Amino acid sequence: MLSLITSPLSIFFFAAFGHLVTVRAADCFDTTCVSPASWDDTWNGRQSFCGNSQPWKTDTCFEYSDGSEEVTFKISNPGANTEQNCWDAYQDIIDQCCGNSGLSGGVYNYNGVQYTLTMCGGC
Repeated sequence: MLSLITSPLSIFFFAAFGHLVTVRAADCFDTTCVSPASWDDTWNGRQSFCGNSQPWKTDTCFEYSDGSEEVTFKISNPGANTEQNCWDAYQDIIDQCCGNSGLSGGVYNYNGVQYTLTMCGGC
């Protein structure tokens, strides 16, 4: 029995399943937004908020607009986590909540910081 638990195949499966368990998920929500921003706008907004001049370090709320609808990015504690955390948190929200799910936003919590994205403007 011990040899089964310590076999390379068992260790591989344990590592694979262990990785799956640690995947973080965003909490998705929908709003009463009449005309939400496009999925492309969420990615462009993420670039503007987490990259470029890095407003994630100083602003609790940031609105991105390409001239039509606004995408709102909120962070509970600006600058508390790393730039990579900003990229990852909003990627998870966009992938899990704003893509094929058809919802208009989500919340992601990491290391005491709450990241929120809404496909409707409103800081």
